[in-house]
Parts: sequence; C-alpha cells; structure tokens
Amino acid sequence: MEVLDLTAEEYQFLTRLQEGARPSEDDIWDKPMGDPLYYDKEYGPIKIYRNGVQARFVRVGDLHLARPSTGFQRRYVTDYSTVFYPFERIAAIYLISINIVRK
Repeated sequence: MEVLDLTAEEYQFLTRLQEGARPSEDDIWDKPMGDPLYYDKEYGPIKIYRNGVQARFVRVGDLHLARPSTGFQRRYVTDYSTVFYPFERIAAIYLISINIVRK
C-alpha cells in the first residue's frame, strides 16, 4: 500500500474511472481465452491473452487515520491486485485502440 498525494477532485475522478471499468454481474467474458500470447514476469507478472490482460492493477482508495497528536486525517492510498481485464474494460480507463493484426 502506498500513500498518494492527490486532491479530492483527482481522487473523485480516478474513482469514477475505476467504477466504469468494474465488471457487472452479467458479464461472462471476464476470463482469459486460451494460452497467453505474451508473458513477462520482470514487470509484473503480466500476461496478454487474445481477449485481455492479466496484470497487477492499482485501485485507489481512501484511508481514515486517527492520531492522538494530529487528530483525524484522510489519506488516499493504492491497493495492488492481480486481475484479468478484457480489452474493452481497459479502453474504459485508458484511451487505447484495439487492432487485430494478421499476417
């Protein structure tokens, strides 16, 4: 967990983006298809599949601290977890273009 130096507006913006990328209960395509096309454990682990990416993604959250010396404090923190996201969900967060290239 890491502490971020965000304003309240930046935190709200990132939270809205995260909510837009969260899968709904009706989604059935949240599983990787086939074997990984690319795998790298130096920067990850990261695996790229035909339908998405499995990697360590960061989620932003807030933490409320109570300290005797300074009172109540609110900190914005990160939480890392390895998750699979289909390309469509990643495009909801990052502005990417998805192309299928065939030889």
